[in-house]
Amino acid sequence: IIALKVFTDSGSGSFAVLGNALQWVVNNTDAYNIVAVNMSLGNGGNYNTNQGSSISDELLALANKGVAVVSAAGNSFAQYSSAQGVSYPAADINSWAVGAVFDANIGSLSYSGGATANSSGADVITPFSQRDQNLTTVFAPGASIAGASKDGGVAVYHGTSQATPHVAGALALAQQLAVNSLGRKLTLPELKSLFVTTGVSIVDGDDENDNVVNTNLTFKRIDILALGNAINPIQFSPTSTSIVVNEGNIGTTAYTFTVTLGRTSSQSVTINYSTS
Repeated sequence: IIALKVFTDSGSGSFAVLGNALQWVVNNTDAYNIVAVNMSLGNGGNYNTNQGSSISDELLALANKGVAVVSAAGNSFAQYSSAQGVSYPAADINSWAVGAVFDANIGSLSYSGGATANSSGADVITPFSQRDQNLTTVFAPGASIAGASKDGGVAVYHGTSQATPHVAGALALAQQLAVNSLGRKLTLPELKSLFVTTGVSIVDGDDENDNVVNTNLTFKRIDILALGNAINPIQFSPTSTSIVVNEGNIGTTAYTFTVTLGRTSSQSVTINYSTS
């Protein structure tokens, strides 16, 4: 894990500083085998179409290097009167937009932006999480998430900024598994397709009990086990073949057959035979 500080101690920042950090990633991708960039930040906007900014060039450069960039979708769904959209850089064409679901039933909660959850539960979309039919990539647990506190000990936070690192970490695991089992990294289109197709379907409005207007759209929450199983499946189909052995050699002679599976990990193979 490489930590690049782009905010001041007070929590403010600029795209210029963020661009410098992203350029460092571009320059050091190969040296450190970087496969994902987490950006738990946003400009506070709400966009329903792809946007660009001064960091778009760096995001494009990272995409060309096969580095997945994931960004927080934003926490202002209530403040934008439940209008669909995501913040920037989540709205950049070369970034994934990550929304937040509750990790478990933690009761009712009210948030500073005006969003209120009258109840909560696993896979219930948090009322603050910005979301968009076209721009949202996936959801991940974002409330409540415990992590290391800057003052020592543990701090608990709620936000799409907490959901996004789950996806960045899953991306690193996915690429590690792909290299070990397939002998190569997955492309960005392959990764996005796998994260979405293996994700758990969640409906915005089926079990959300909150004060925002739910979209009734179906989104995907990442499922790391299903993702792993999709990357590392049994990659061969049993076939029937005939092996002829000279009649005079049949008896106690042991024969060894080598089967090539085209995989780097071992698999068990059963060979059925007869002497007819």
